[in-house]
Amino acid sequence: AKRAYLNSVLEKNPIQFHNAGLEAVLEVLQKQTITDSDNELGELSLFEYKPDMLSEPCLQTSKLNWTVADVLVQLGQIKNKQAKLIHDSRGLQLVLRGLVARSVFYDEAVKAGFDKNSSVINSIASAKRLHKTRFVQQAIHDTLAISNSEREDEYQKYGDQYYTAEMVKVQVLLTNDSTRALRIKQQRKPFGDLVKQYSMRPDRENSNGVLDWYNRGVFGEVADPIFALKPGEISMPLRKDGFFYLVKMLEKQPKVQLSFEEAKERIDAKLLPEKQIRVFRKFIDTLRNEKPVEIDRTLLSELNLIET
Repeated sequence: AKRAYLNSVLEKNPIQFHNAGLEAVLEVLQKQTITDSDNELGELSLFEYKPDMLSEPCLQTSKLNWTVADVLVQLGQIKNKQAKLIHDSRGLQLVLRGLVARSVFYDEAVKAGFDKNSSVINSIASAKRLHKTRFVQQAIHDTLAISNSEREDEYQKYGDQYYTAEMVKVQVLLTNDSTRALRIKQQRKPFGDLVKQYSMRPDRENSNGVLDWYNRGVFGEVADPIFALKPGEISMPLRKDGFFYLVKMLEKQPKVQLSFEEAKERIDAKLLPEKQIRVFRKFIDTLRNEKPVEIDRTLLSELNLIET
């Protein structure tokens, strides 16, 4: 039914194609880097094309008159994998028929008042936000990188902030009573056996209670006494979340300073977002200077937007 309706729309709006314009569009497409992705084709690079070539007529209907430039804008809305199927004039015409139908559908929807529908308005607003996000991503974020000199400057100033945290490997026994925990600790059995015999919540897949290589953040308020233990030592009962823990230190890895090469990825993760924010703010300031906004506060006050 959808295809039949599409054909009826196109029959009412027959398309006249212009070979010179189609050839110009095909030449532009052949010079693009087109992938197999589901992403939109986006803005097409025009290379050495002159204004008179872009103004060459490409197709006409009773309501549309698209030049080469117009068609290139429309093609930016299709997906990469669709564009990759355009090999010749016939393939391009098939795609353009779909784009013309889309344009006609939109006009018909506006005539029917669908543009006043609240859900449509919300969808359009959402699409505008998405376009803005994509524009910022492609025009600003994707064009930025951290240079090696910026990395070196950051490392020279703040190199001590780039390190691998102190880590510990421990074995844990959990009980609900401090006196019971002390009695368990006094037993002359291997600590692993005590964990299997007395721990309240041994991990089913790790019944010996061993926790492999965690930093301080995992242990919260009991981190200091745990990290103060030496390998082989067992802590006094430590209270956390209403329970009491006996912790045996198995191994420790000290804090290690990263070399410049090791720190590069972390440096980029810190500097790149900061750089993106600076460039974006500068971009916005430039737009505001080019298109200044004047606010008539008298008229604004008469709108009575906020009731006092």
